[in-house]
Amino acid sequence: MTVQTAWLLAILAAVVTAAIGFFVGRRFGSSKERIADLEAEVKRQQEQSDEYRKEVAAHFDKTASLFVSMAGSYKEMFEHLSSGYEKLSSGSSREMLQQRVDVLLVG
Repeated sequence: MTVQTAWLLAILAAVVTAAIGFFVGRRFGSSKERIADLEAEVKRQQEQSDEYRKEVAAHFDKTASLFVSMAGSYKEMFEHLSSGYEKLSSGSSREMLQQRVDVLLVG
């Protein structure tokens, strides 16, 4: 075997190895599809997260609105009871109610 033949065999082996590597990589390395699948999954998860955040914000907005409405109703009820109590009770009872209210509201 001459040097020239050895070089030719080495080059041929390198080309065959490169070709085999290329085809094996193409066959088993479908990374583009995998990347596309993962990107689609990330997008879907992001959309679900955004939708969940919107639902949470809407829930807390409605809760705040209901709380304000409830506080207004309690205030109206308290004013109604207070005015009725003042009209219907005697002087000492009024003072006792006022003291109780002060303790509850002031602490």
